[in-house]
Amino acid sequence: MHNNFIELVEKVEKLANDELERANKEHPLFHSLHEGFAVLMEEIDEAIERNQLAMTSKEKLWSAIKDDLNNEAIIYALEVQRYLTEATVEMIQCVAMCKKIIESEKSYE
Repeated sequence: MHNNFIELVEKVEKLANDELERANKEHPLFHSLHEGFAVLMEEIDEAIERNQLAMTSKEKLWSAIKDDLNNEAIIYALEVQRYLTEATVEMIQCVAMCKKIIESEKSYE
């Protein structure tokens, strides 16, 4: 549980650190800034894709609400929730990849 936004940010930072640790076990540090940037862009693209899917479902949700289609609204709300959860995971991976870029460059100094 968290009491405020700052504590929630700290939890997200911990999740990003956990993701970085997991990623580092599977893949070595980046060989260059270019490689790190390419991986980061892939993760950002995946996050954007999930957000776009959430936006589409949000529009369907709003239409269902306006038309008093309660059962459909719940289905679309669940879709929005799923896509935003997935987008959040992708964003945590983005933070982890930023950290990995920094870690990789420091290791080559």
